[in-house]
Amino acid sequence: MKFPKIRINSNILENISFSLLLVLPFLLLLIISPSNLVSFSYAKSFLLILFTVLSAIAFILHILKRGSLYYPKSWWLITMLVVPLVVLISAALSKTVGVSILGYGIEYSSFTFIFAVFTLTFLVMQTFSSPKKIFYAYIAFILGAVIIFMFHLLRFIFGVDFLSFGIFTDITSNTFGKWNDLAVIAGVSTIISALFIETTKATKELKVVAYVVFVLSAIFLVAVNFSVVWVILGILSLISFVYLFSYRGNKRTLPVLSTIILILSVIFLMAGDFLGGFIWRLLGTNVVDVQPGVSATFEILRGTFSNAKNIIFGSGPGTFIYQWQLFKPDLVNQTRLWNADFDYGFSYIMTTAITTGILGILSWIAFMVMLVYEWLKSITLTKEQTPFIKYLILSSFIVTVFLWSVMLVHVPGVVVFSLTFIFTGLFLATLVISGVIKQKELVFIKSPRIGFVTTLISVSLVICFFAIGYVSFQRVLAYIYYQKASVALSNGDSVLAGNTLVKSINLYEGDVYLQSLANLNLIQFNRIVSTEDLSSSSVVNRAQQSLGLSISNSQSAIGTNPLNYQNYVSLGDIYLSVVPLNIPGAIEGARFAYEAAIERAPKNPNLYLSLARLEMNQNNLDAARDWVNKALEKKNNFTAAIFTLAQIEISSGNVDGAISSVEVATLIEPNNPTIFFQLGILYYDKESYKDAANSFERAIDLAPDYANAKYFLGLTYYELNRVSESVDIFTYLKDTDPDNEEITFILDNLKSGLDPFHEATDPIDEELESREDLPLEESDGL
Repeated sequence: MKFPKIRINSNILENISFSLLLVLPFLLLLIISPSNLVSFSYAKSFLLILFTVLSAIAFILHILKRGSLYYPKSWWLITMLVVPLVVLISAALSKTVGVSILGYGIEYSSFTFIFAVFTLTFLVMQTFSSPKKIFYAYIAFILGAVIIFMFHLLRFIFGVDFLSFGIFTDITSNTFGKWNDLAVIAGVSTIISALFIETTKATKELKVVAYVVFVLSAIFLVAVNFSVVWVILGILSLISFVYLFSYRGNKRTLPVLSTIILILSVIFLMAGDFLGGFIWRLLGTNVVDVQPGVSATFEILRGTFSNAKNIIFGSGPGTFIYQWQLFKPDLVNQTRLWNADFDYGFSYIMTTAITTGILGILSWIAFMVMLVYEWLKSITLTKEQTPFIKYLILSSFIVTVFLWSVMLVHVPGVVVFSLTFIFTGLFLATLVISGVIKQKELVFIKSPRIGFVTTLISVSLVICFFAIGYVSFQRVLAYIYYQKASVALSNGDSVLAGNTLVKSINLYEGDVYLQSLANLNLIQFNRIVSTEDLSSSSVVNRAQQSLGLSISNSQSAIGTNPLNYQNYVSLGDIYLSVVPLNIPGAIEGARFAYEAAIERAPKNPNLYLSLARLEMNQNNLDAARDWVNKALEKKNNFTAAIFTLAQIEISSGNVDGAISSVEVATLIEPNNPTIFFQLGILYYDKESYKDAANSFERAIDLAPDYANAKYFLGLTYYELNRVSESVDIFTYLKDTDPDNEEITFILDNLKSGLDPFHEATDPIDEELESREDLPLEESDGL
C-alpha cells in the first residue's frame, strides 16, 4: 500500500518554516503593539505563538511530503519531552485548569506557552541545518539589538522627547520589556561579538562590525548596570578565558575581550552602588525591578509543600500568585509592598518548583544538565572542525548558559524568555551539524503501518497547532475587548462598556472579565436606585435585574477561578453596597464572601477591615473592633484600620477612654506614626485641635510622606485659624495628587475664604464617623 504524495514543493515548506524562525528574534526585539489596548509583552507573546504554530505546521507538512523524519539520538530529547509533560499533568491537577493551561492571555507560565517554546527549540534545531543558517540567526538578533542600542543612545544624547513617537514617554521606555532585560540583551550580543573576534578568521570589515557591536554592548551593560548580569558574565568570561587560552595550542595569546568583560564585571560588582548611582543619576535610568526575594520565595515554597498534594506536581502553572496570597511572609505587610501580588518568585525556575512541584523542578534541571553534558562531549569530538564551527558551538553554548543562568536567578520578560529557547535550539543545531549529536532517520513512506501511525500523529499535531493558534487569538481578542470596555467605562459610556465586556466574555469566560461585568451591573443598579422613581414596578424590575446579574456574574467569576480571592471580595462588595436597602440575605452574603476571601488570602489586612466595616454598618461595634484588631495584627501600621478603629470609638462614645489608651500606646511605641495619627483623629473629633495638631505633626515627623496625616493637619490648622498654613498643606497635597477631587474642592474653598467643606456633597463629608474610606491613598506602606 502506498500513501498518496502531497503535491507541495517541500523546499517551499522548509523555507517558510526557516524564514519564520529566522525573523522571529528580530521581531521579538523590535515589534510594538499595533494598538494601545494591547501591551508590548502581550503582542510579543502572541507573535511567538503565531510564528511557532505556522512554522510547526509548515515543518510537519514538509515531513509528510518527504516521507521521513530525522530525530536526535540523545537523552536531552527525553528531558525536552518530559518538561512539558510534567507541566501538563500539573495543570490538569490544578484547581484552575483553564488558567494553568492557557492563562488569561498566553502568559509564559502557562502550559501552552511552555509547549510552544519547547516546540520552538526543536524546530530551530531541525531547520537551522547549516552553519550559514545559524549565522543568519545571529545576524537577525544582532541587527535588532543594535537598533535598540542606537535608539536608546540617541535618546540619552538628545533627550526623552527624541524618537518618542508619543509612546516612549520615559527614558527607559522600550520595545523589549523590563529595563534590566536590556542588560541581558547586551550580554548576549557581547558574547557573540567577542567570541567572533577572538575565535574566527573573519575579514577585517566583519571584525570592525563586531568591534562596534562589542563596544555598544559594553556601553549598555554599564548603562543598565544589572548586578545579576555582571555576576553571570563575569563567571562565563572567566570560563571563556580559560577555554580559549587552553585550546590555542602553541600560539597561546591573551583573549583580550574576554579579559575586558571579566575586569568590567569585577569593577561593577565591587563598586556597583557608587558607579551605578552615578550612571543612573546621569542618565535618569534608576528603575527598580520589584520581585519577592530569595527568602520570601522559599517561604512560599515551604507553605505550598505543607500540603502533601502539592509536593509532586505543585500548585499548578500560573498559580504562584495564589500561593503568595496564602503564604507571604508577615514582614511583607510592614513594607510598601504589603498590598502587592506577584506572579513569580525571585526567579522563573524557582517559581516552577512551587507551581509544578519536585518533578517539575527536577525536569527543568535535567534538561539544563543535559545541555551542559552535550557541550562537554563537543570539546573532545570537534577538534577537527573548522574554526567557524567551533565558534558557533562555543558562542551558542555560552549564550545558552548565560540565558538559562538568568532564568535561574531572575524573572526576565517574555523577549528574553523566548530568546533563551531560540538560542538553545541554535546550540543544539550546531551540535547536530558538527556530529556531536547523531540523528536517526525514521522512514515511514515505505511502511504502510508506520506510515499510517506517523500520518495520523502528524495530522493530529497539525490540528493541535491550529487549535493553539485559534484559542490564543481568542484570548488576545477577548483582552482587547476588555480593554475597550475599560476605556468606555472611564469615559462614562456604561452601555458600550457592557456590550464590549459581553463580547469579551463570549470569547473567554475569564474571571477578571466576569468580575468587571459584575461591577458594571452594580453601577447600573446604584444609578437606577439613586436617580429613578422606585414606586414604578418597571424601575424596580430593572433594578432587580441589574442586581441579579451583578451577583450572578460575580458567582460565575468564582466558579471560573475559585482561588482568586478578589472574586470573593467583589461579591462581598456587591452585597455590602445593598445592605442599607435592607435586602434579605445581603449581610449574610457579604459576611460569607469576605470570610471566603480570607481563607484564600489570610495575610491581607484589607479583608478583615471589610468585615469590620460590615459590622459597623449593623452597629455591631464590639465585633467590628475585633475585626479591626485582627487587621492590625496582620499590619500594625495600617492607617485605614487605625482610622476605622477611631471611628468605632467615636461611634461608641468612648473617645476619652480611647485617647487614654492610645496615649499609653505612644509611650510604648514612640516611633509608630500610625498611633500618633489615631491619637490626632480622636483629638480632632473631640475638638481639642491643639493636641490634634501636635499628634499629626509628630506622625509627619516620623513619616514625612504621611498624606492622610497632612490632610487632617491641614483641617486642624484651619480650626486653629492658621489658614495660610492650611492652604500650604493642601497646596502640597494638590501637587502630589492632582486628580483628587476632594483636595481640589477644599483648597478652592480655603483660597476663597470659606469653610473647607462649604457646600460639600456626597462622598465628601466632614463627619469622621460617616466616612467609609480615607481621603487619600498612602504610597509608603502605611
